[in-house]
Amino acid sequence: MVPFVAAALPALVQAAPSLIRIFGETAQAEKNAKAAEVAVEIAKAVTEQKTAEGAVAALQADPELASTYAKAVSAHWYELAGEAGGGGIAGARQADQAAMQQGKPWMSTALWVAVLILPLVYLVVAAVMFGEGWTNDIRAMVVSSIISLVLGSITGFFLGTSYGSQQKTAMLADRR
Repeated sequence: MVPFVAAALPALVQAAPSLIRIFGETAQAEKNAKAAEVAVEIAKAVTEQKTAEGAVAALQADPELASTYAKAVSAHWYELAGEAGGGGIAGARQADQAAMQQGKPWMSTALWVAVLILPLVYLVVAAVMFGEGWTNDIRAMVVSSIISLVLGSITGFFLGTSYGSQQKTAMLADRR
């Protein structure tokens, strides 16, 4: 690519945001375009400018403001990166619910994960509890680890994995 074109491209895309979509008709190009739009909105919010051009000029003029913008981008990373496909946790729950409503409980992903993982848990517990050469301390550690793992997995699946994850979902819903 000619150096001038490479240098001018960001300014051209900034001047005409719809231009980013012609560089590819794929889902990734659309995802990139949406991420660029979110990045511009973050810049306008941080710089308190009404236009993208004003935001860029303010960021270039003030290194401290640029640092604040970098922190804001980090705080909104999930909005910029987007979802990988399938709808995330909510999509997995919807797909599982759809399989259950069709009268095909054997198509539930949650069921198959449990079916594949639980025998391993029982094998480990049986080996430690009834096998030779394990001290009582090791047995207690294995049993408490297995109980914590099973309870953590179940609560993580049904209630979500963290408070931060719940906050991220609510924040994304508020932005739309």
